[in-house]
Amino acid sequence: MMMNLGFLRGLNINNMNLTSIAIDNKLNNPETKLEDLLIEEEIIQEFRNSNEKLMKFFNKEKIKELVNYIISEPIEDDQIKGHKFPFVASEILNCEEKNIYNYFLFTESELEKEQEKENEHINLNSSHEMKDVLDDKVIANDENENNDEDNNEKENKENEKKEVTEEKKEEKKEENKENEKTEEKKEENKENEKNEEDKKE
Repeated sequence: MMMNLGFLRGLNINNMNLTSIAIDNKLNNPETKLEDLLIEEEIIQEFRNSNEKLMKFFNKEKIKELVNYIISEPIEDDQIKGHKFPFVASEILNCEEKNIYNYFLFTESELEKEQEKENEHINLNSSHEMKDVLDDKVIANDENENNDEDNNEKENKENEKKEVTEEKKEEKKEENKENEKTEEKKEENKENEKNEEDKKE
């Protein structure tokens, strides 16, 4: 079944990517205001994606500004402030983001405690992860040491076998030499006996 992808031709993919970059650049600028972000087309999607920098930007004061955009009548008949910003603000508040809801549920001091708990949890997880990494390294080192010991033991056994084999070879050579001497001695004795008999005759 063929799909009609003609509708994609009208989309400017490069502009879509650049919008996210524009948001990122604005978040890196300490002078960026809430309105500077609300004007961006990708702001709602970035919020739904739980953009970490974006989450940090929205403190309690920024949330108040969002609420004000929704409940306040614009002073002038401005399309952006009177329609776009209230719509974007309501969409952001409907993203079901825990950090945003916390501003409605907790006081400032309670939020600080929640943040401390979260940081402790992150640090604890980091400590556990670091411990796991170190344990893995220790296990790996132990395995390497055991492998080295096994390899050394094998090498020593091989060397011992070679030494025993060489000793046996040397013994065999000596034995052969002795046998050759014995044979030579026998031949010599036979020759002497023969000579003695010839003299007697």
